[in-house]
Amino acid sequence: MRALGLLLVVVGMATAHARPVRSGELKNPFEKERVSACDASKVWVKVTSCLARQGYKISVLHEVDGARLVALRWDKATEATLGLFLLERGTWTRQGFYATTNASNELLSFKRAGDAYRMDVGSSVSTTVQLEDGFPKQGTLRRIFTTECRTGRGCRTITTSCDVLVDGKALWAFHGRMIWNGTGAVKVAGDTRFAGKLCAPPKTLLAPFDEAQGDPLE
Repeated sequence: MRALGLLLVVVGMATAHARPVRSGELKNPFEKERVSACDASKVWVKVTSCLARQGYKISVLHEVDGARLVALRWDKATEATLGLFLLERGTWTRQGFYATTNASNELLSFKRAGDAYRMDVGSSVSTTVQLEDGFPKQGTLRRIFTTECRTGRGCRTITTSCDVLVDGKALWAFHGRMIWNGTGAVKVAGDTRFAGKLCAPPKTLLAPFDEAQGDPLE
């Protein structure tokens, strides 16, 4: 069955190897330095108190098996920064996961799978595509960015789904799954026959089907 017939309702953004970008409201140049002072503590309330003193409003979105996925809002920003804290050897430690939620980006799921914590962030943006007749056409680019964080191995993010819609119909599509290799790097395995220019993963990130023996955690 053609992959073009499989559509997801909400999916992610712009380049096949990038994370969702912030949309301009969190422009404080000291943001990373401000948050880094609160990145680790044995007591959770000290983490939240530290963030509050720096002007952040923090809310726990999901909590499971020694992990807390939080949303941080700074000042009057309408978008939120997502952060993941894991309880490692008795210390709450912030992981290297970054994404935002706003009018274009949405947290789709968060779950524990094996020794990993998985987040799916989707986004939908307008785009212009060149049709076969040579005329440009307005469309919608939808993607899912999948991040998996493992204790002691860090976080990895890759695009696992992409659809380009024109007049409500799929022009190009790619749906794959994340694969970890023995070195801690990740690739994506999936059928690229209908991916087109906008949805095709970079060749350096694409795993052949016969390599898709990793742990997709599903």
